[in-house]
Amino acid sequence: MRRPTTPGEQARRIRLNETISFLTTLANLSDNPKDISRFAERFPAARGFRVSPWLVRHWAMILEGEDYLPGRSDGVLLRLYWLMPLRETLRAVWRAPDRRSKLWGIMRISQDFFQYGDRSLVRIPLSNEGDYFLSLRSPSRFEEQILQFIDLTDWTGYCANPDCQHPYYLSKRKKKYCNRACAKPAQQAAKRKWFNTKGSRRRADKRRDMSRQWGRQWE
Repeated sequence: MRRPTTPGEQARRIRLNETISFLTTLANLSDNPKDISRFAERFPAARGFRVSPWLVRHWAMILEGEDYLPGRSDGVLLRLYWLMPLRETLRAVWRAPDRRSKLWGIMRISQDFFQYGDRSLVRIPLSNEGDYFLSLRSPSRFEEQILQFIDLTDWTGYCANPDCQHPYYLSKRKKKYCNRACAKPAQQAAKRKWFNTKGSRRRADKRRDMSRQWGRQWE
């Protein structure tokens, strides 16, 4: 008899499913501002990241130089210089060749996209510079979901269908395509190839056998 699922296990499963949905949606997120707004509405954690707007604006001023436009909102700059670069880094980690590379990439995400926004990191004790990591603020749900990617690095997949609109996926089972719809064109092409090569030979052999049988009837 199967053991009933405990409330704690159910809660962990729900959070895992939320994380999987969050990570795959972020990795597949387009540049369309409407899609980004829908992403923020669907995942409240995306609105709760604690990156300082003044820091992102400082990055924009450095990167854009004389082309910097001061009238843009904090939300626009966060999208351009934080969320979109985070998406690109997540994609690179997703397609990294091995688990070690992915783990290093996730640690780089933690450093580049979350620690820089923590003002407490600029106050480093002179007696022991390593101690400042012991006083980090608690992670936001956004950061928790990114870090949970560590437990899912063996599940990453990239759909082999070049026309797939959402090629980044997570699955326990290793597969070439993200779903049946994306696999269908390749399956149909394989069937056509078989029909035109081995299938034609089999049809020719069958016609030859039928011809021989027909001939023996008149012997």
